[in-house]
Amino acid sequence: MGCYRECSYHTDRVFSVFYMLPNLCSLLLLVKLVAQHVLPYTRVMGGFLLFLCALLSVPVAHALEESGHLSKPGSFALICFGCLLNGVADGMVQALLGGTACSGVVISVLRVITKGSLSDTKEGVRQSAHLYFIIAAIVIAVWHYMKRNAEEQEHLDPGSSSQ
Repeated sequence: MGCYRECSYHTDRVFSVFYMLPNLCSLLLLVKLVAQHVLPYTRVMGGFLLFLCALLSVPVAHALEESGHLSKPGSFALICFGCLLNGVADGMVQALLGGTACSGVVISVLRVITKGSLSDTKEGVRQSAHLYFIIAAIVIAVWHYMKRNAEEQEHLDPGSSSQ
């Protein structure tokens, strides 16, 4: 993809605009209009399909450019369109990605705490790994218990939900 090096575009700025504006617009659209009418599963799967198309835009643009079917600026435009798709897709799966990012931070902090709380010997590393997995299992068990209780409560009193 010679266009990155040969084009006079500021690709970092162009890609940012092609990502951020559609992301903001799709997020606002989802919050205001679509979220009430589209199931979360459908929205997330649609977002992942758009992510797939965005990922494929680069190799497709490269193949078309190499075969002579697309000029360098056309290839750049196709990649910009991929950035646009990525922004829309990210807006569609924002809650899922936010939850994943948050859980990654929690897991990293948990690992730092368990690793730092015990000695740096072979036995200490083994104990900190065991402690990490035990704490993680407890968190999952508590979450599962709370989710199950919430589902049972909803089943007993279906009108109490705010959905």
